[in-house]
Amino acid sequence: MKKRSEQYDLIIIPGLKLGLHWGMRKDLCSRLRVAAEFYQENPGLHIAVCGCWSIWFDWLGIHPPVTECKRMKTNLIRHGVEREDIVMESHSKDTPGNVYYLKRYLCT
Repeated sequence: MKKRSEQYDLIIIPGLKLGLHWGMRKDLCSRLRVAAEFYQENPGLHIAVCGCWSIWFDWLGIHPPVTECKRMKTNLIRHGVEREDIVMESHSKDTPGNVYYLKRYLCT
């Protein structure tokens, strides 16, 4: 991946419904891999992972044992991202919620 000339402070990765056995889907793993690569090439970055779990689980009366953002944080750490450079937003259950709760978190 090429470095960009612009300076970035934060990479935002919105949540994506967990798959079978509460694992991450391939498309989410791909997002995280690209974010980790970009992080490694651009010192000073932070990564925000967003998502509690899909609102669908609430509607179905399912309470997942883990949040999307926790799974994503674990994956990023495995890919060399420093724990203290990861911001977790763990309240949202849909894409508009990702933005709303992350903004509230960052502005307080």
